[in-house]
Amino acid sequence: MSPEILWVGLFLVVGLACFDWRRAVKAALVLLVIEGAIRKWVLPGASDTIYFLKDFVLLGAYAGYLLDRDREPTRGMGHMRVILAVSATFVVLQAFNMRMNSLVVGIFGMKVYLFYVPLCFMLKSMFRSSNELETWLRRYLLLAAPVCLLGFVQFLSPPSSVLNIYATGDAVPISTFGVHGNPRITGTFSYISGHGIYVFISLVFAIVLLRVRQSGIWRVLLVSVAVLIVGNTFMTGSRGPVLAEGLFLIGFLWLSGAASVSQTRSSFAPILVAGVLCLAASIYWFDDAISAFFERATTSDSLTERIADSYREPLRVLYEEDMFGFGTASSHPGGAALRNRFNLSDADIAPPPAELEPVRVFFELGLVGFLAWYALRSYLLWTLWRTSKVVSSPLLRNLALAAFLIHAIQLSGSLVLNQTFAIYYWLTAGFIFLLPKLEVLLQFQETQP
Repeated sequence: MSPEILWVGLFLVVGLACFDWRRAVKAALVLLVIEGAIRKWVLPGASDTIYFLKDFVLLGAYAGYLLDRDREPTRGMGHMRVILAVSATFVVLQAFNMRMNSLVVGIFGMKVYLFYVPLCFMLKSMFRSSNELETWLRRYLLLAAPVCLLGFVQFLSPPSSVLNIYATGDAVPISTFGVHGNPRITGTFSYISGHGIYVFISLVFAIVLLRVRQSGIWRVLLVSVAVLIVGNTFMTGSRGPVLAEGLFLIGFLWLSGAASVSQTRSSFAPILVAGVLCLAASIYWFDDAISAFFERATTSDSLTERIADSYREPLRVLYEEDMFGFGTASSHPGGAALRNRFNLSDADIAPPPAELEPVRVFFELGLVGFLAWYALRSYLLWTLWRTSKVVSSPLLRNLALAAFLIHAIQLSGSLVLNQTFAIYYWLTAGFIFLLPKLEVLLQFQETQP
């Protein structure tokens, strides 16, 4: 299939998504999970085009949302809007930074920073009741089962297997770990980082749903999915998802258990059962993955130092590097890929090498832009915490706490570099608007005879 036909198809997707923007957003979330599989095994020759498929679906959804006269306006949150506007201004201004010598790279930078922000404001109109939200979450979580089963097959397959490849045109060998050289799995995602954040988010919502009343069959399904997710987490060989899941479990059980005794709370038994099963499965089925993980974790650089550097490095470069910014996406791998793909000119002045995202954001947006961007992320974190205090329904309160912990644990995480996390980040930020609305609807229903 020629690239021209694929691009025409993408624009048709935009038009179709306009007609039902709610389903389009949900479809984009499914595409987010299976996109890498399409790029790696179905249409490898059109990998770059498929990369933008979900974005075209969301573009149509955005247009459909704006044209929808029945959508619910997201009023309030004036301080957040001001901080967001300031942050977006710096992102846009730096996209025209002459040092980059490429407006194309700057436009790509605006996309990676800002394209998924509308999800935050649209979420309020996506779900009309808490039951509808819970039903969708349960069904979406079932998608993790085949993804994680594929992960098991990848781990047991040799690194040279066709299942163990990245979504890149180059013959880059899959990363391995452990004394047996097992592949670090990617699931249906293009790279390890996407699968790592997916299993983390999936486990978060599995725990949230297990914390509230479920039917017997759904408890079995959710516990089974949680077991598969834990196994996949170790098989990625990444310490970040393992640490994130551990921090979330501790924080969530503590914060959700601190609710007022007057509130209706479901038993911790399902979570405890899931925890015991995950532990037993890890010892019995995933022992090779755990051994390989701990072998890598104990021989690689210090994770504590790596986390601390994500906060310390921006302070160090205040005294060492230019504070006015090198341009949006000037340090993003995607910007370099665009230059190579379209033979664009090199940057007049390139930023110094950097691995951690906070340092990259500092180099790209400059000091003031960096402060504005992380002020926005910090304000969203605080607002999610406040949201958890104004909703009392068990499901809604647990979702608010989960979103708060996601944002807190990933405060210095790769929001710009990892598009998988970017979509989930702005979607969970939308709980600020959605959950109070659903709480009001629940209270109204309870007052009806």
